[in-house]
Amino acid sequence: MNRRDMDIARVFSGIFENGGVYIMNVKFHQLTRLNLLLLKALADMNGKKGIIITIERPHHYLTYLLGIHGIRQRNLTYVDLAASRDKKITFPLKFGLAKDVFIGGFVQRDIIILDDYDFILIDNIASMRIHLSEESIRRFTGYIVQEVKKRDMIAVFPIDRERAKSIYESLKSAGTEEMDAEGVMLVAN
Repeated sequence: MNRRDMDIARVFSGIFENGGVYIMNVKFHQLTRLNLLLLKALADMNGKKGIIITIERPHHYLTYLLGIHGIRQRNLTYVDLAASRDKKITFPLKFGLAKDVFIGGFVQRDIIILDDYDFILIDNIASMRIHLSEESIRRFTGYIVQEVKKRDMIAVFPIDRERAKSIYESLKSAGTEEMDAEGVMLVAN
């Protein structure tokens, strides 16, 4: 990461100090960069333990990018839904029961309990439109928001508002805070 990216990650780090559930409006072509910046802020700078839920791409791609950018992954657990047919999970998540869900990274035991974590990052939630109905997406995102709020965790949903308006509006109505990621990136300069 260059100096500018480090400055942006520090700004995000400060924003997330008090927890919360955030919709991060970001252009689609900036999504991967934003995920790296968010993980730098949350897991690397703040030392928080997190779950990354990947929906479309296998998690190995993100793992590779984190490695080449020197972002520590010791506190990260991946729940990879790329091969899953229904693209849904509920917690606690027990190994072996969800056969098409890959769980990787650093896992403390044979079950994933949200109380063991500080944040959830959903990678490319808009891609769920390919696989699920609007109602199923609404239930999934509502479930994640509800579980995170119960535990005073942090949840971040990076999404392009213009490309996925219905998902964005659904998240907004679930009581999330809206944030313009590109605006934050400009402020950090």
